[in-house]
Amino acid sequence: MIELISVTNNNVKHFAAVGITVAELPAKDLGTGSTCMMLDTGKKYIFFEGNENWYEDLSGSGGGGGGDVKAVLSIDPEMVNFIDYDGTVVERWSLDSLSKKTELPAFPEHAGLTAQNWNWMLEDIQAFGKPNVVGMLYVTDDGWSRFYLDIAERKEIAVLVGTSGTQEIEIDWGDGTKETVTIEYNKVLKHVYPSSRQFILRMNGNGERYGISYMRYYDPVTGDDIRNTYFNIVRKIESGQGLGFYSYAFDSAISLETVSFSEELVTLGSQAFAASGLKAAVLPRGITNLSSMVFNEAKMLETVSLPRELIKLGSKAFCKCYSLAFAALPDRVTNLDSGVLYDCSMLEAVVLGDRINTGGAALFSGCLKLRGVEFPEDMTMIPSQFFYYCTSLQRVTVGSKVASISNSSFSGCNVMKELVFLSVDPPVGTSGMFSDFAAGFVIRVPKGSAEAYKAAEFWDDYADNIVEME
Repeated sequence: MIELISVTNNNVKHFAAVGITVAELPAKDLGTGSTCMMLDTGKKYIFFEGNENWYEDLSGSGGGGGGDVKAVLSIDPEMVNFIDYDGTVVERWSLDSLSKKTELPAFPEHAGLTAQNWNWMLEDIQAFGKPNVVGMLYVTDDGWSRFYLDIAERKEIAVLVGTSGTQEIEIDWGDGTKETVTIEYNKVLKHVYPSSRQFILRMNGNGERYGISYMRYYDPVTGDDIRNTYFNIVRKIESGQGLGFYSYAFDSAISLETVSFSEELVTLGSQAFAASGLKAAVLPRGITNLSSMVFNEAKMLETVSLPRELIKLGSKAFCKCYSLAFAALPDRVTNLDSGVLYDCSMLEAVVLGDRINTGGAALFSGCLKLRGVEFPEDMTMIPSQFFYYCTSLQRVTVGSKVASISNSSFSGCNVMKELVFLSVDPPVGTSGMFSDFAAGFVIRVPKGSAEAYKAAEFWDDYADNIVEME
């Protein structure tokens, strides 16, 4: 039961109601595909029936207003989702509609940014044919990278910039100070801001590639950088031409919420955004190998769009991303290192590309809300602790090429109801491999294979659970 309030503005009418359920709430037709309702105490929402999703109305609490909306539930795990750089869903396609599509959605528009491209082409989306997250890439309209800074008590900032050789970088510190510096491979740039307020630091590589290694405060007396002081400096980054991010660039930058990545990005180092406050990440086609721990412990990360060109995901790339609810791994990915999605406790659904043949240990370990997984066609084994303590996992379909099940692959999966094996021959098992499953679970095997499974070592302990598929 919920208590609701009434608000009227130019575009939307909200209905007053107290003590009734959402299902019973009166609704007003606002045109094709949309209905207005109230969802939560003191909050105003619009429900889009075509998307099956709620959006928060940001148009104001009184008359007038523009009727803007903000995504509350952003990703539909059964559809192709098109997102902006900040994670906002701008359009969704059903899988049934893919074959009929002839063009991608219109580009979103933002002042100061030039939309470049979606990070998937239409034909690639159609060929993949699975639920997905497709994201928009931007570059600044003047080519300069912009770093939105919150300068507080400390005003002395140090920025380590790297280049591939000798290169000139233009700097506009945002307080009227401008300079051009010559960098030979790397150089620490220092600046003292005149006051505690917000500034926009702008940087231009004049078409050449350059990268940020860190951005933090320094001691004005000794001149030394002060480690662990970068938490609250940067709140937003807009990528200009040539900008890259080296290892640890914005590690632990908890105030950093949004980054608009450009189509030209090729450098994204290990732990570049680990433990940051980033809420969404749209990666471009130039990222073919995702570095280890790049988003490790980015606990606010809700939405990720990975390009089809991605081949490998490094170890713990998204480990402990507690807000991530859905992940789609493209069909060119062949290798997943250990713990890629380890302890993503809010992860409910995942799509795996068909070419993955090597999955690292503990890939889904601790994914407490994950309910089901279908193995890629080329996967050949289930590694150790692969589904360790996935306490909501109920159904897994194991591909026909899987030849072995490692120790503790399913330990702690205490609500598992059904395992489907597509291989005619039973994979090599291990002692107690299904011992934590709920009573009455079923192992489904191909027709004519039941006796072979029941007779195989370690499988004989589960003979009563094995049944053949129709």
